[in-house]
Amino acid sequence: MDLVWFLSMISLLLVNQVNQVKTQSIDGFDDVVPLSDMDILTETNPLVTDDGEPLVEGDMVLPVSDNEDENTVDDELKPRKGVLNILSLWPSGRVAYNFHSSVNRDTRTKIRLAMDEWENRTCLRFHETLIDFNYLRFRTDKGGCWSLVGRQNRLFSGQDVSIGPGCDRVRVIVHEIGHAIGMFHEQSRIDRDGYVTILWQNIPSGMTSQFSTNMDYPRGVEYDYTSIMHYSSQ
Repeated sequence: MDLVWFLSMISLLLVNQVNQVKTQSIDGFDDVVPLSDMDILTETNPLVTDDGEPLVEGDMVLPVSDNEDENTVDDELKPRKGVLNILSLWPSGRVAYNFHSSVNRDTRTKIRLAMDEWENRTCLRFHETLIDFNYLRFRTDKGGCWSLVGRQNRLFSGQDVSIGPGCDRVRVIVHEIGHAIGMFHEQSRIDRDGYVTILWQNIPSGMTSQFSTNMDYPRGVEYDYTSIMHYSSQ
């Protein structure tokens, strides 16, 4: 079997997996997750995590190792563009996860409800585990609501999804899981200027990178103003 053909087919299948998630979310979460609660992401999140990792667009973690200079200022940070990389997707749509000891019973219930929203509307399936090759680790002791984008291949060490104080709302958790499975913000699509107007004069100094565009091509999916991955206009 031709290796190039085989790898091309695998890539196509994984891209279709992402397309299915994006397409189904348009008709699924609109009625479940109102945009208003997304304000907490921009009002309470710090500019960097407790571990010193910069937060891009409010709640996405960009590892320092991906920057040309670890002293890069906020306006120069750019979102990761590797979401379509095979290694950034969760194989067969199965996502392993566990809870850090800081997560109480009530928050665990809300996290599971957020997972249910994804499972009810997509092909994704979540399974709890103590350890795996790659898995999400939900925790509440880090401060803020944030996640890395896609599977980051931190073998056997897990990748954190922070559900800090004030973030334990199902709709906010649904949003952060969206990042963890590989989705960027809707308003950062490369074609967004054809759908929304950014009032740059109203953006505080040092915060313009929160409204930059990325290479998350829409792949035939219409712009969704009510997407769970869209920030509100205020």
